[in-house]
This record gives sequence, C-alpha cells and structure tokens, in this order.
Amino acid sequence: MLKGIWNLSDNCLSEVEDRHVVDAISIVDKHLCEVLNAIPAGTDWKAGLNPYDDDGESIHTYYSFLKSFLTGTQLVAFAQKRVDAIKDGRGFHHLMQAVENGEDTAEGMKAKLDAQIEDAKGAGLNFNAVAKLFLHDVGVVQPKAPSRRRRKNANKDGTRSPGTHMIINVAKFLNRCLGMPLHLCTSASPVNADESFN
Repeated sequence: MLKGIWNLSDNCLSEVEDRHVVDAISIVDKHLCEVLNAIPAGTDWKAGLNPYDDDGESIHTYYSFLKSFLTGTQLVAFAQKRVDAIKDGRGFHHLMQAVENGEDTAEGMKAKLDAQIEDAKGAGLNFNAVAKLFLHDVGVVQPKAPSRRRRKNANKDGTRSPGTHMIINVAKFLNRCLGMPLHLCTSASPVNADESFN
C-alpha cells in the first residue's frame, strides 16, 4: 500500500473521501496562493515553487516536497486547475471568504466546492495522492533506498541500527487521517513509524 502512495499510483485501495479532498485542496491552495503572490506577473507558477536558498531546513524540505508533488506527471493537471481557480477568484480560500463577507450563501459555496472536488478527483487527486500529502504533513516520508554500505552495516537480525527510524506525530496523524480530534490524542507520544506501518 505504501509503495502505491509513494509512487502516486492510479490503483488505490480505497476511494478518497470528499472531506479529505477538501483538506488537500485547502493545503495546496494556501501554498499556491503564497507562490502566486510572490512571483512577478507573467511568470510560470512552477518557477515559484522552488525554495529559496536562505529558507530553513524544514521550509526547504516542505517546498521541495510540494514542488515534486504538484509538478509530477500524476498531479500537474490538478495543480494547473488549482492555479486557474485561484487566479479566477474560485480558490478554496476565496470561496470561504465570499461566504464570510456575505457575497455568497453556504449552499452556493457548497455547490461550487462540490464541483471543484469532482474536478480535482478527475485531474488525479486520488486516495494515494491525498495520503502522500497527509503523511508528509505528519513527518512520514518515503524512505530512501539503503546504500550498499548501510546494507552491509545492518544488524545481523536485519533490523535497523538505532537512530535510523523515523518519528511521527501520532496526534497529528490521527487527526489528519482518521478525523480524531487532537484533544483526544494529546497524551499520545511519538512512535516508531516502522512499528506503526508493519
């Protein structure tokens, strides 16, 4: 299953729920709004996805991930549709703001959002894409293939050496993927992701 997520496979084990599509659109639109506001007019939006040299490591990692995520062959059509929606004033945050300002009704906004959800699904935003976005958001990233030296130095029983496992934020993971409120998970501590997904 994780291989399909990392590779953004079209073959998914499950249909993606609309509420998760909305969350993904919200994340992507927020990032693309920042990018579009920072680049000069007429510049290709893809050029604005590059992290700056003086960005901190976490921001650099996040921007690099979103660049590869949004410009990969599976999701570039989805990303272009989101850029067009933002430029036309139909982005997720624009829709929410219109309701807040009284320019649109909740029912009108819901109809527009439902259309965008179907549009996003049709443009490649499937379960695997949403899962990859959410997993990255909580710190679970695709493991790098071990080098020969690492394989050679692996423990005799095949386990990893201490310090080579990843830590995930359980509370954020449960909130993001299972819809559990964070306050129910505050006593949870980070766990070894290898134990969680095996």
